[in-house]
Amino acid sequence: MTLYPATDRQRRLNAANALIQVIASCGKQFFRNKSTGQVAELTFDWGGRVWLTDEVTGQRLPAYDTTAHNWRHFSHGQQLRFFIRYLCEYILDGRKLEQSIFVHNDGQERWGYGDDIWQVIAAAATADILAKSKG
Repeated sequence: MTLYPATDRQRRLNAANALIQVIASCGKQFFRNKSTGQVAELTFDWGGRVWLTDEVTGQRLPAYDTTAHNWRHFSHGQQLRFFIRYLCEYILDGRKLEQSIFVHNDGQERWGYGDDIWQVIAAAATADILAKSKG
């Protein structure tokens, strides 16, 4: 994982990549290539746009534009594509993720991670990526 100098956006990019590392290390290990151990990574281009390097295909995908034709080399489904989009919005605008991305209102998790989803949620909260719950 590449660490960038500490501007606000770069701090948020580093936090998002750290969260991807946690996601890749537990549960179904999304964003980890199980053959090579490679983990997906978010980066900036020279214009400040956010890109995802897919861990399986090695393709650089535009995190800021999740239309299907731009993501044909993405190794996961639509739910994770939109998760990457939400991370991009967090990186660029500071817009935090809702816990509902990971679990339904009744506490049932969405990703097939079982109890490991709480490890992901805790990492997101610790990195200050997760919005404070209402109520």
